[in-house]
Amino acid sequence: MWDKHRYLFYRDINTMVSYKPQFKTNPRAKDVMITRLRLGHVRLKNTFYTIGQAADPNCKICLVPEDINHFLTQCPRQGQLQHQLLKKCGYRQLDFSVKTILNEADCMDLICDHLTTNDIYLYLFIIKLVHIVHIK
Repeated sequence: MWDKHRYLFYRDINTMVSYKPQFKTNPRAKDVMITRLRLGHVRLKNTFYTIGQAADPNCKICLVPEDINHFLTQCPRQGQLQHQLLKKCGYRQLDFSVKTILNEADCMDLICDHLTTNDIYLYLFIIKLVHIVHIK
């Protein structure tokens, strides 16, 4: 069953839900990355707090809830990515918001490239081996 909060987050980003693929990206890992960002299935403190795995949901630097919006548009740790996204949105006269950047192909490419080249992908999306050992 869908968590109501996560459903609303996705609904804010994508108002028209369809069974047809909205974007076709290659390689598939990029598509998975964007889909997980849209659904909120990432390893940020707010997610861990929601499932009882963290004491507080706040970013270590900003002391506000570390969710996808904060991670992509506000946190100074992602300043380089935010600068690139702001530039892209300004050039195309788009609003700088999570809704925009997770629906624009150019912005999604920037996000995937940034997360991959800075090894943030491993931090956000890959389950730690410790969790796998405990499951078995």
